[in-house]
Amino acid sequence: MKADVVVVGAGPAGSATALRLARAGWDVLLLERERVPRYKVCGGGVTRKALAELPFDPADVLECAPTRARVSVRSGTPIEIDVGEVAAWTVMRDRFDARIAEEAVRAGARLMDGCRAIGIRDGLLQTDHGAIHARAIVGADGAPSRIAAALGLRPAARQTPAIEAEVEVDPRRVAEWRNVVLFDFDATPMGYGWIFPKADHLSIGLCSLHDKLPGLRERTRAYIAQVLSGEPFQVRSLVGHVLPVGGPVGPVHQGNVLLVGDAAGLVDPFLGEGIAYALRSARLAAEAIDRFLRGEAADLTPYSVAIAELHEREFRWADRLGRIVFRHTTLADRLAFRNRYLAALFVGVLTGDRSYRRFVLDCWRAPHRLLAGYFSLGIASNR
Repeated sequence: MKADVVVVGAGPAGSATALRLARAGWDVLLLERERVPRYKVCGGGVTRKALAELPFDPADVLECAPTRARVSVRSGTPIEIDVGEVAAWTVMRDRFDARIAEEAVRAGARLMDGCRAIGIRDGLLQTDHGAIHARAIVGADGAPSRIAAALGLRPAARQTPAIEAEVEVDPRRVAEWRNVVLFDFDATPMGYGWIFPKADHLSIGLCSLHDKLPGLRERTRAYIAQVLSGEPFQVRSLVGHVLPVGGPVGPVHQGNVLLVGDAAGLVDPFLGEGIAYALRSARLAAEAIDRFLRGEAADLTPYSVAIAELHEREFRWADRLGRIVFRHTTLADRLAFRNRYLAALFVGVLTGDRSYRRFVLDCWRAPHRLLAGYFSLGIASNR
């Protein structure tokens, strides 16, 4: 079997890479080990930053469009910020991912689901359906990535656990949450809890920066019972997964192979958000591969350089801020989350409108507004 490009993994990063390269005229083969659509563990928050990286409108698979964000500490009284526009759309990942794959097929990519990649040998991608010869190979197979392992690459600085549940509640409760997202810091050690509304239920979960945190599943069940205040609920699913956070520790390409999305360790080390970075890496990867295949670039080094710049510009700042907040949560609550101005700036980070670097710098550039925020005179929007 042959193709110009073979993409391993039909998540947002892989399918978006396939879509862009197919639109550029290349013969693209998109592999997925499961049958599409498939369930994916994820809170399902999609920011404006993420949607800006998609080369089509996925409106038909967007479920809720909250305009308010609540930020609390240990389930205490939250600060609620009215963003004034959509804070982040929510999606079910099976529908969202399948929609991107569908768009890639529409552009000319060939989807082969139920096909498992085994590794790379003699320059060929080895699968349980046979070997595939391609001029470029994209590893979009999540964490841990078989493609990364085959090349001896170490894409993520560290891995952190997360648990996500799809929870059925009374329709009245769903309606109450339809316009709100919650971030509850220190709901679990060195981590946070969240609630994202979906069309007919709630997604509730916990994420921790601890490399290993025993009992996270039981903690999540207890957290669900706590935040739903004793009302009846039914856990539709409760699934754990590992987030490869902190950005790559070295190159994310070797020869004619590169890594995108979770396979490249591109998950926010503070909040665990990965969709926006998956889609951004897809754009950068497609640009690098297109130039490489056209003979305009000697290799795929420009992609690794671009990802390293993203790491320095965003992930290092996110990691520093996360370590401060999670190690000194009470202090962060008193100095920042209780300050409406700072809370509004932070919501801008949650929505993807403000970078971590800009957030830190903005905190120091307007001392008079910081002071006003303690008296609830600060703005109630991130704009």
